[in-house]
Amino acid sequence: MKHLMIALISAVTTILIVIILMSVHSKDLRQTELERALKSAAGQSLENACLTQKTQINDNDALVADFISSFLGKMKTGSSMTSEDGKVYTQEKSDPGQKLEIEILAADIYRGIISAKVSENFTYPNGKKGKVTASTTQIVERESRRPSEYINYYIPWQVARAAGFDYVEGEDFLYYQKRYAKGMTVDTDIEEPEPQGYTFKGWNSEKENGVIKYTAIYE
Repeated sequence: MKHLMIALISAVTTILIVIILMSVHSKDLRQTELERALKSAAGQSLENACLTQKTQINDNDALVADFISSFLGKMKTGSSMTSEDGKVYTQEKSDPGQKLEIEILAADIYRGIISAKVSENFTYPNGKKGKVTASTTQIVERESRRPSEYINYYIPWQVARAAGFDYVEGEDFLYYQKRYAKGMTVDTDIEEPEPQGYTFKGWNSEKENGVIKYTAIYE
């Protein structure tokens, strides 16, 4: 009986040790996978935006979308979900305890930077919950950053006054400005201001000192 109890205790102890080792190993693997996927996806997306200058990555939102897609692919996840503020992305797997949360700290194709923080909740082999986190900041050299151009939209100061803007008498009012990557094709449609007493007819375009200038025409 004594030998049986000793054997039983030894077996239980061995099982506990194995579970602990498996848990530690599982967390280490997840931590390594998370860090590798995060760094690789951020670097790849920034390279796509600033070095190879892929045409579909023509603004910061496109940079973020490319990074999220690349990261989820490297983590072998399925569909993704964007939170209301547009900065946190969540992916849930079949494991109810497993969830990825990505927070975009910075993303700018013009300054050549992307920074993100990720946390992953998961379930250990023993059923307990675990969590690992990782963060990365990737920056490209100044000479590799994508040059930017601008489109400026102006309205006459009289219209700006009627619309309640802080205008300067005698000067066209800068109503809106679009910043985009050099060489990209951008949509020039914006919401036209039509304060009471003015009817918008169209935009008069011209290029001034390398900047495209649109001035609103009213009747």
